Amino acid sequence: MKKPFLVTVLFFALTAAFSQGTAPASYFSAIQDIEDIKQAISLSESAELRTVLASEYERLENTTFIESSNGSHVYLTVGNYDTKSQSWPLTISTVFFGTGELFSFQTNLNYAELMGKRFVKTSDMTERQVTDYEESVSAYDNLLHSGEGILYAELYFKIYRWKEASEYLFAPVLCTVANTRLKSKIILNVDCTENTSTAPKTFSVSPKIEVRTAQEKNADSRRIIVLKKTESPAQEEPAETADTEQTDSKKSNWRGRQGVFVLANLERSDMDFSSLDSIINISPCLQGDFNFAPLKFLFLGFDVGVNFLENSYYIGYFNGLNFQLGKHIVPFARAGLDARTNGMLDIRLGGGSDFVFGGVAFTAGYNCSLRYDLNTASGENFFQAVKSAFSIDPTILHAIYVGLGIRW
Repeated sequence: MKKPFLVTVLFFALTAAFSQGTAPASYFSAIQDIEDIKQAISLSESAELRTVLASEYERLENTTFIESSNGSHVYLTVGNYDTKSQSWPLTISTVFFGTGELFSFQTNLNYAELMGKRFVKTSDMTERQVTDYEESVSAYDNLLHSGEGILYAELYFKIYRWKEASEYLFAPVLCTVANTRLKSKIILNVDCTENTSTAPKTFSVSPKIEVRTAQEKNADSRRIIVLKKTESPAQEEPAETADTEQTDSKKSNWRGRQGVFVLANLERSDMDFSSLDSIINISPCLQGDFNFAPLKFLFLGFDVGVNFLENSYYIGYFNGLNFQLGKHIVPFARAGLDARTNGMLDIRLGGGSDFVFGGVAFTAGYNCSLRYDLNTASGENFFQAVKSAFSIDPTILHAIYVGLGIRW
């Protein structure tokens, strides 16, 4: 029984695929043809059928389908005239593949649009104009509810194969409303690609037939990402994808360590805090850090500060790396070089963490500094002097700091 069925399907599919570029007869028959070919492939693997299937998918996605309210899938409903807004409530609904959830749209059709004439406020009308206006509204109201169909809607849409087996995307493109009493003049244009209420939606047909290889599934997933970027920004996506995008959005909002920080910096040549003398001998510094982040994980900047105990000032450069833990914690490591007005040069290594709350950050950290005394430098030229200063073992200083910053 399988062989005659396969021959019939293959003959039909080949005829459809290699006809002179004709579009599918309808969206329903186009999808049914695809599902029939998939059914044939599932019964008997065939390279020829797979070629035909690819061709049918291409024809489906390259076709813009049109359905009218004069047919059996698009419905146009007009409510009662609202004298305050001078308009008729208008609803366009559809039933595709047994569901009315793929497309619906509501708006108000005002008097001027429907009549094809300029509207004057009733307060500015003469008595004669008010009478004509009321008679026109009454006449049109009767016509719109008489079943004569003086208005008709047309919906233009595309269909794409989607992520799961036998899953498709219904993508509205344009919806128009025309008035037959105005020689079928289009009185309403709705760009569905810019309207969130007409966003694309997915649907599935039964039975679900999967004939793709794992490689083809991966290719389809990558293809869908591209389609989402090129299709309507109003596109409504499946929940799984939406969650992924929200996660990506949170990641993309993370930026490098960038901002201005004011730090209280406590320096000490050792970490002994066991006695009162040790605590008194701590050198307090007030420091300002200016951070810039050319990359997400990299920051650089410069600092300026004052050491109150030594009555000296310093300025320096630093760079570092940072990453993010959760929403609020940003650990970092940094290295820098500071020149001081008392002739000292510090090479700093350290790290810490920012605790970020919106644009404000609290910070705490530790630095280890190698301090060289340039006052001891001697030599015939600059390089010899620097070499002599660095030939002496540096003083090692430890520092802890806390501060407050503004990030941007």
